[in-house]
Amino acid sequence: MRISGKKLKKILTEETLKKVKSIGEICMESGYPCYLVGGTVRNIILKVPQIDIDIVTEGNIRLFEALPKKLKIKKIVFSQFNTAKLLFKDGCSLDIAQARKETYPYPASLPVVKKSSLSEDVKRRDFTINTLLMGITKKNFGKIYDYLGGIEDIEKGIIRALHKNSFIDDPTRIFRAFRFKERFSFRFERRTKTLIENAIRSGVIKKLTPQRIRKELFLLLKEKKWYKIVLSLSHNGILQELGIKNELKRVIINSFEKKISDFINIKRNRELSKLLLITEDASEKEIKTFSQRVGLKKKESELLLELRKGRKRILTTLSKKEVSNKEIYWLLTSLPLDAVIYLLSKATSQSRKRILLYLNDLKNIKIKIKGDDLKKLGIKVGPIYKKILQKLLDEKLNGKLKFKREEIEFVKRQFK
Repeated sequence: MRISGKKLKKILTEETLKKVKSIGEICMESGYPCYLVGGTVRNIILKVPQIDIDIVTEGNIRLFEALPKKLKIKKIVFSQFNTAKLLFKDGCSLDIAQARKETYPYPASLPVVKKSSLSEDVKRRDFTINTLLMGITKKNFGKIYDYLGGIEDIEKGIIRALHKNSFIDDPTRIFRAFRFKERFSFRFERRTKTLIENAIRSGVIKKLTPQRIRKELFLLLKEKKWYKIVLSLSHNGILQELGIKNELKRVIINSFEKKISDFINIKRNRELSKLLLITEDASEKEIKTFSQRVGLKKKESELLLELRKGRKRILTTLSKKEVSNKEIYWLLTSLPLDAVIYLLSKATSQSRKRILLYLNDLKNIKIKIKGDDLKKLGIKVGPIYKKILQKLLDEKLNGKLKFKREEIEFVKRQFK
């Protein structure tokens, strides 16, 4: 199979193609083969717009150190695993890896890496759909190399692991398997499904470091079909391994997704609001366990616990017949935006209107007067400043003091 330049231009930008071709030329001049690899090639075949560019070469990646001017590279970041991230002056980046072989000293450990050939490099990868190579030199540009049946599995829509210990060696592949399955609407090959189930039952997920689990969890929460992935994690016992005992209900997840997708101001993923949903029926003990195993930050963990206790109180207050703008503001302003979005998904008609009022209007209200203005009015610097500014904000929240001169007059009257 060969991908034509015309098709590539529909998936990769012209600038990205130029960079890829330049790297191919550099490797060829150095006498080493060089290819696009993995998810990059998979997405090209699936015609998915591509942002992340991964390249593999048998050459030493340090050869790029001497070429920043030619490639207009701003910075090169090397890692312990013989990889390099090329950061270009235009803001783009490419990842280059030296072909390597990996061994795992024990289950869920980080791999021990050794230099190797391209044929060995593709064998170390997670799934057949991620083992494809695409030539980037003048001689073979666009040619696809498939040694392990990746093209056939892409065409059939199959997720297939490469060897029987794949998920024991690296349990993060379990999370990726479900992520790819839902992203592409693929299915698990029968043996791979069994291997995943056996790995989950073995408890190997708990052997991962919290940092590695956090990375995989937050990646899948950014997915367009995150709700399907989360339901699969729950249904297959993976969330239970992370501390959440009760299986998530599809109707609650789907309702949440519908309600937040209707909110026009949401232009990015809300990972924290999704974590609040996942843990909303969990006990305090479960949330603490989940927070530890997923590597949540202290503030994130505290928020999960706070909303578990305070969600009902907040929504009940917002549902009252009469609630001032000032009350709405001070009830919600201490919460991060993700938490307010979560509350929006759980709100009744009345409380939803008030949360939307906060999100669209109240949270953007600012007082115009500054500390220097208070000094000019002869007010001595001290704790009184905080009291004055809060009082001004309260008045503005309730629809008063629209102009700065009105704020100044208010201070003169109230704080002589």
